[in-house]
Amino acid sequence: MTTLNESLLNIFFLFGAIGPLPSIVLFVFFPSGTVEFFNGEPSPTASFWCSVNGSADATISFLCFSALLTKNIEIKKLVLRAFAVYAVFHWGAFLWWTHHGTPHPPALASGYPVAITISLLAMIWWGWLYPPPEENRRYENISDAYS
Repeated sequence: MTTLNESLLNIFFLFGAIGPLPSIVLFVFFPSGTVEFFNGEPSPTASFWCSVNGSADATISFLCFSALLTKNIEIKKLVLRAFAVYAVFHWGAFLWWTHHGTPHPPALASGYPVAITISLLAMIWWGWLYPPPEENRRYENISDAYS
């Protein structure tokens, strides 16, 4: 039976898997438009770095999707920690540049500290304080953790 704690963790991973999808499409396929949306000036360099950011979003999406499929708590904790590192640097960069560069749209800029906080709290809550229970067994092959 799934506990409330486990259900909330799965919702967090589901959001982490699905949430970046629009960003991935925009960053990879429409980098100039994305740069303009954030009040920047499109350039080949800006478009390049925007596309690179899309690959980080794709990695996080993949990791969160993988965490949804596994029963292995160690994998889930690793994904939580990776997500937190990503969030601090990803949202931290957005926060930094909106204050020290061209300001981003206010509705987005106000969400950057919230995204960092939620990610860090999730990592602390599920990664250290209250991880979901797991059967007490070792996995010889990583594929066994997904069956």
